[in-house]
Amino acid sequence: MIKLDELVEAISREIGLDQDDIAQRKSILEISESDLMCLRHVHARLARHQGELVGAIHAYLEKLPVLGNLIGDATTAERLKHAQSEYFIRLSAGEYDLGYFKHRLRVGAVHQHIGLEPKWYVGAYRKYLSELTPLLLELMQDEPDQFWPTYNALLKVVCLDIVLALDTYFQIDRQAILSAKQYTEEIIRSMPSGLMVLDAQFRIRSVNRVMSQMFGIEGLDQIAGADVREVIPNAQLGDCIREVSANGGEHTLLVAIPGASDVRHVEFKISAALLGQESILLLMAQDVTERVRSQEEMRRFRMALDSSIDAVYLIDRAQMRFIDVNETACVALGYTHQELLSLGPQHLEPGEGEMERLIRCLDDVVQSESKTGMIRTAYQRKDGSRQPVEVYLRSIESEGGQLLLAVARDMTQRLQAEAVLRESEERFRVAFNQAAVGLAHVGTDGRWLMVNRKLCQIVGYTQQELLGMSFRDITHPDDRIVDRELARSMFRRELDEKTREKRYRHKNGYYIWVNVTSSTVRDEDGNPKYFSTVVEDISRRKQIEEELLHLANHDALTHLPNRSLLLDRLSQALVYANRSDGQVAVLVIDLDRFKNINDSLGHDVGDRIIIEVGRRLLACAHEGDTIARVGGDEFVVLRPDVQREETAAILAREILEALACPMTIAGHEFYPTASIGIGMYPKDGQDGQALLKNADTAMYRAKDAGRNNFQFYAHEMNSRALDRLKLESGLRRALERK
Repeated sequence: MIKLDELVEAISREIGLDQDDIAQRKSILEISESDLMCLRHVHARLARHQGELVGAIHAYLEKLPVLGNLIGDATTAERLKHAQSEYFIRLSAGEYDLGYFKHRLRVGAVHQHIGLEPKWYVGAYRKYLSELTPLLLELMQDEPDQFWPTYNALLKVVCLDIVLALDTYFQIDRQAILSAKQYTEEIIRSMPSGLMVLDAQFRIRSVNRVMSQMFGIEGLDQIAGADVREVIPNAQLGDCIREVSANGGEHTLLVAIPGASDVRHVEFKISAALLGQESILLLMAQDVTERVRSQEEMRRFRMALDSSIDAVYLIDRAQMRFIDVNETACVALGYTHQELLSLGPQHLEPGEGEMERLIRCLDDVVQSESKTGMIRTAYQRKDGSRQPVEVYLRSIESEGGQLLLAVARDMTQRLQAEAVLRESEERFRVAFNQAAVGLAHVGTDGRWLMVNRKLCQIVGYTQQELLGMSFRDITHPDDRIVDRELARSMFRRELDEKTREKRYRHKNGYYIWVNVTSSTVRDEDGNPKYFSTVVEDISRRKQIEEELLHLANHDALTHLPNRSLLLDRLSQALVYANRSDGQVAVLVIDLDRFKNINDSLGHDVGDRIIIEVGRRLLACAHEGDTIARVGGDEFVVLRPDVQREETAAILAREILEALACPMTIAGHEFYPTASIGIGMYPKDGQDGQALLKNADTAMYRAKDAGRNNFQFYAHEMNSRALDRLKLESGLRRALERK
């Protein structure tokens, strides 16, 4: 009821219902005070017959099918009769104030609400007047002169009611139209798409908010009547608008519109329509930039997916079928895209027992926390051949179901490469272990990473023992400094490879000579990973070299240094003496009459005598002295760092005494003697050759002096040495007499 009252008040405001309006309405219908008096005069008599009038009107209404349906059941009919009776009683009451008018508006609003059209409304009033006329004539038969004034007054009030009813209908319809218009406008304003209405000349008549925002239109006032082709300057759009205007129908167009910083994509829908009798064009626009970008991204993604070297499958776990695959999968298996979408993993015949394993793996991936997994299997191609694959799986939930993304990588080349690698590794392992030289990988920290059997044999350690050690653990202490410097050079990339001879300590404690070649193996960044090392046992070679060196520098019979080694040591002694202002003594010794022994007793006896002489000379030598055999029966004694000349004389006398002792060889007793020549540096020569030559001269002088004596190259040294020897001999004999 509140809404009905509000509606009546709203209608009253719309039609301007007030006292002035009421007076005007009465004036138009010429309703005068005399009319009101006539109605009041007959009102009571008419009221007693309202039931008859209402019954007649109701019977009339029930005969009309449309109105009969509106009346409904008996209860509704009785309620309607009661309302109609009250309505017609008030019609003749003669009181037509604001309350009466609002009551009539209320009745009209109810009739409009229930769907009673104005024609039936007027028909009911017509029936009322038809039934009222004879009744009024009968009631006023005693006052025949009042009939027509009274009837005329009733007719005026009936017209007043009809006009009020029509006003009610019109206002309600108008409000409905306005409401619909407002609703439509609100919908248009709220549309997510832009809307523009054009007339037949393509002039803008209206535009909604979205369209304004889309094209920077600040208000309709600025563009009303403007040509749309000027507001949205686009040749394609202009051509499309002209085509739709000429041919009708609807056309959709996607237009790229350059912006300040990027390009916007707008989808236009142009359609022709009629607004009344006027032809208009509806231009709808939607910014589809994000959609176009998404489609472009999807297109690029699809291109990338199809360009992948791996086959990609999207599997519906419930139905066990492929719902999407990439181009690589089609090429790999030999099926078309459509053919694969009708298949599932089970149709690729993974192999006996593989299908159950595959299903378990799929379920494990779905149920796992990581939603990922991997399986190796084999697929059967369309041509029947088989393809080994490594499949990476990821579970995805979509629309309440489980999808599995499978990325399958062809393992054919990889397996072939692995087989080749295994074969290569086996060849390497065999070659590594069977190599005739020691092979090893050494870490940057010096630890053995890998060693072969030969290296173990060289150093005497087991493989396990070596892998727990560093190469420094078995390196000779004198070689470690050089190793450290070479390693630094290799780290600094000054050297990539080094070869050197060094000594390793054998497990049994002795040192062996080895030739070590190391090459740096670097990672992709150029940093050292390890050193590849070749170890060759050169102990035998070193021994041979030492033997050859010994043979080259020593006398084969006595094993004493020969002339070559003597000269080398003499030159070193002279350099040292020159720096320290010291002296060097060279004694050239030649056996007396040795040729007679060789000629009479043979070279074998002579050789044995030479050997014994060499032994006796060694017994006379001090540390640092060199005893050399430089000829058949010629020896040289080198004593460096001599403080006095007398030291050389004492040494010569000791040699003569040692040689004078008898020796028994081959049953013969010999008393060998020798002649000794002494040369002193720097007095008797500034170099080795000169010193030896002068000492040799002194030796011949000793022979000339009767043999079995010694002589200095300088004469004054001879006399001093002789005096001293005489003194020492005299002292020794005196001591012996005591």
